[in-house]
This record gives sequence, structure tokens and C-alpha cells, in this order.
Amino acid sequence: MCGAMVLVEGMNEICLTERGTVRKKIKKISAVPPILSYNILNALLINNFDFYYPSVNERIENELNARKVLLSLGVQVPKTHEIKGNVIERDFIEGETFCKFCETAENEEIYNLAFQIGRETGAVHKKNYAFLDRKTRNIIVDENRNLWSIDHELFSKSSGGRKKSDIFIFEASLKHLPPERYEPAIDGFEMGYGDTIHLYKNSYIDEIIIDRISKAMQFYDWLCEQDSLRYIFGKLP
Repeated sequence: MCGAMVLVEGMNEICLTERGTVRKKIKKISAVPPILSYNILNALLINNFDFYYPSVNERIENELNARKVLLSLGVQVPKTHEIKGNVIERDFIEGETFCKFCETAENEEIYNLAFQIGRETGAVHKKNYAFLDRKTRNIIVDENRNLWSIDHELFSKSSGGRKKSDIFIFEASLKHLPPERYEPAIDGFEMGYGDTIHLYKNSYIDEIIIDRISKAMQFYDWLCEQDSLRYIFGKLP
């Protein structure tokens, strides 16, 4: 795809390159849908959410629509430079994922940024959209403590189930943190989201589901790292 560093991100291929003084991220969206991963996820969640997996063209459209919606709400997203077929070229944001940030930051910093993430997520939901992939690795904290939202292939019109999935997936992606770091992140996120969060998360059963999602995400990440299994993982029904 290019002559610079090539990485694998889920089922997609990522290239990091520099042009002049700008570092760019070029993402080639895979046409192979990870059907098995979605079946596993839905089974673990007891079909609690209405997940879907869009076509390549739909995923490109979702990325473009997400940028427009998010910018209108004051959410920072990388600038998109070019789209050719299933390849998107945009600015690369220097920083660390929110989850990585939580591993070393002070509790007050964790709470404050999580509050902002919750507020932004709630604002998106009020516009009747959902991320459907609100993992903390899709939220970058730059050196100035600014938040950037990235990778919006699944961004779509929302339903109650999809709003719930955003909340649960965000919290599940932090579940491996020790309690002293997990709790300020969750408290900040839920306070930022607002009172309506109780429409989607209000019972002990929900905590069990979040734990299941966390385990499913860890399994998916491990499987995607196994080069010999990536193709099979995507193709199995």
C-alpha cells in the first residue's frame, strides 16, 4: 500500500507515512467481514444489541458522515485528505489511546477526560447517532491533553440498543485496569453522559454483560494478532 510502516488494525491494513512536515495515516479497509467475531459477540451478549457489519462503501460513507456530525458537535477528528476506493488518507494524531493514558495519569486527569468523552458520547446520542465501536483505543489523547475521536466505520443512526452498546463497549475496554484507575474513568464518563445513562445501564446484569464484552474484545484482539488465523476469522460464518 505504501513504502512506510505497515500495521494491522483488526481486519484493516494501516500505513503510517510522512509527507513534508505532516504525518499521515492511510487505512485500507478490508473487504473481508469478521462474521465470526460478530457471531461470538452477539452470543456472549445474548443478542442484547443490534450489531451490523456494513459493506466497504457503507463504511467509507460512515467515516465521512461521522466527520461532519462530530465536527458540528465540537468533537475533534483527524483531517481527511483523500479517499480512493477502499483507502482513506488522513492526518495521524500523535498521542496515546485513552486506555493507555489511564495507566499512568493522575485520577483527576482520568476523571476530567472521561467526563468529556461521556459528554461527547451523550451529545452524539442526542443527535440519534451511535459509534458502535466506542473502544478507548479509538480515542486519542494528544500531548496537550486534547481528545481526538478516530475510526468511525460503524458510525450510524442509533437505536436504544446501539446507544447502549456505545456505553458498554467503552466501559468494557477499560475493564482490565485496576479499580483505582477504572473507577474514576467510569465515574467521569457516566457523569459527563448525564442522567439518561440510567436508561441504558441500571442493573447488576449490565455489569455482567460489560464483563462479557471485555472478554470478547480481548479474545478478538488476540485472534487478530495471529497472522495465520486472520483470514479464517473473517471468513467463517
